[in-house]
This record gives sequence, structure tokens and C-alpha cells, in this order.
Amino acid sequence: MAKPSKPSNFEYLDPDAPRTKRIIDAALTVYVPWEPEQPPVFQRAKIADLAERIDHRAQQGLTVHLKPATARTVAITMRLYAEGHPILRNSHPHHVEDWTDEPHTVLAYCASATLAVGAWEHYAPQYPQRNLIAMWGGWITRGSKRDRA
Repeated sequence: MAKPSKPSNFEYLDPDAPRTKRIIDAALTVYVPWEPEQPPVFQRAKIADLAERIDHRAQQGLTVHLKPATARTVAITMRLYAEGHPILRNSHPHHVEDWTDEPHTVLAYCASATLAVGAWEHYAPQYPQRNLIAMWGGWITRGSKRDRA
């Protein structure tokens, strides 16, 4: 014999009760405009133009002055470039980073902690002067400068 299903909250409501009628009427009369969510637009051309202007002034030996909003855009762009493509960060959360200079550069994206350790062990002996960090799950697990005096 089948077990009777539990009634939902809506089955407890009396459709003829004044409070229920007010809720139903309010839900039917309220107009809620819906638009599909637009993802942020990456404007590569504007960032490339900004980089060209900065580079041009630097080649002339001129000081480059940035407004705070522009400096923030440059910093975010540099960070995104250093971290790599966001899809790789989501699907390959384990990675090896070079922390010698800012912004940190990702040397390898890995699908598992074992691969991250393997990548760190591959890169660390080749670049003893650099600070290479293996990370997985958001935790720093190995650093090439950890055991140095």
C-alpha cells in the first residue's frame, strides 16, 4: 500500500478566505518587469587604447598620471591577465603561481592537488631565484622560499 503524500503549504490555504484572496489578487495585479540578465561586457578596445597611451608616454620618458578609476581599471586588468582565463580558474582550482613580483603570475592550472605538486616540483628547481607557490583549495601548500634562511 502506497504511503499518502504530505500536503503542501498551498493545500492548507483556504482559497475563499479573505487573506488568501488578498494575496492572490496582489500577486496577479503586481507588474514585475523582467529582462534577461546582461553579463558584464569586456571592452578590450578601450583597455588596449589605454595601454597604448601609457606605453607611448613611457617611451617618451614622460610621467604617466592616472585617475583613481583608471588606475583601478588597469590594476583589475593586470590581475585578470595574471590569473588567466576565468573558466580555467573555475574548472582547475589548483595552480602554481610565481609570487616574486606583482601581479602574481599563474604558471600552471591543474585539475588536482597531485598535478599542482607535480607542476611545482617541475618549476621550482628550474627557477631557484623565484618564489613559486603551489596552491589548492585556496590553501598555500608549498613555497620555494619556505625553508630558506
